[in-house]
Amino acid sequence: MTKLYLHIGPHKTGSTFIQKVFFENRERVLRLGVNYPNFGFSGQFGQHEAPEKVRTLEQHQLDEYLVQFLSGEINFVSSENFDRLNSGEIQKLKQSLASVDVRIVYYYRNHIDMLPSWWQEAVKHGSRASFHEFVLPHILRPFASNIVNPCVVLDLYADVFGKDNISIIDYNAALQRDTILAPLLELLGIELSGIINASVNASLKPEIVEIIRALNAIAEPNGQLKFHNIRTLFLRKKNAEEIRGEVERLAAAIRSQMKPLRLSGGFFEHSVIAAFRKKYEACFFNELRDQLPDREIFVPSDTWMLTGRAVAACERIYQHILSGDVSY
Repeated sequence: MTKLYLHIGPHKTGSTFIQKVFFENRERVLRLGVNYPNFGFSGQFGQHEAPEKVRTLEQHQLDEYLVQFLSGEINFVSSENFDRLNSGEIQKLKQSLASVDVRIVYYYRNHIDMLPSWWQEAVKHGSRASFHEFVLPHILRPFASNIVNPCVVLDLYADVFGKDNISIIDYNAALQRDTILAPLLELLGIELSGIINASVNASLKPEIVEIIRALNAIAEPNGQLKFHNIRTLFLRKKNAEEIRGEVERLAAAIRSQMKPLRLSGGFFEHSVIAAFRKKYEACFFNELRDQLPDREIFVPSDTWMLTGRAVAACERIYQHILSGDVSY
């Protein structure tokens, strides 16, 4: 029977790095017996077109579409956007893969590291929410949070494909022992020498994220946020002579108002993690780390935006990045 390893992410667990390695070593991996389909990339390293097609295609169309990913005896498909499918869409996916042995691959990473990363990613894609605004719903309702509670996603796939067909890889354990790729390669039964961990979608400094957030807030009421990639324009132009000093002073002002925040230690958090481990500990392919990191993170205080000087600086930076070349 044809086998499909479906890597569903989630976001901020090294998915882009994994996809880049498989994309760049596709022929090498194929010779080792695993097909990483040369299809559905949409200009990226992962098959991000596939989950979108699950949403939009009729069942018979999806049946025909997914055949293109299954040319090998063992196939590996990766997109962190699979974690955004709802129950009905996952059932639709299952129906199209009824004759295929499907194994779900999920990387688990603790929410202490995930929450800041997800906030940054949201801002990079246009969000105007502060870190505290972003985090609050996840902390107040941890059982309903797909970041704090992995069961939110895993239960959907377990209900359709069966819990026995889910393999979970502990991100931090893999990172400390070797590379985040090593357990996945072992799961697939192949060896790739010379692969080292690398940051593909690198994190930005919090003060830079805050400036992008402020620029998003300026763009949104002007109706320009949907027409321009503010993050890309800013990162490309922030070192221009006209605004470099302004950006550095604004970043320094934000850094001076960073506040420590501890995200671990709450009662409900421990209840969520205990419930997750009880349900899915047997699904872990590598070792499961017992302890959450107990540390403070420093996050921007919203008060930096209350001064007229800061607002004026953001306006000047915004006007500059939207002047001249605004291509991406």
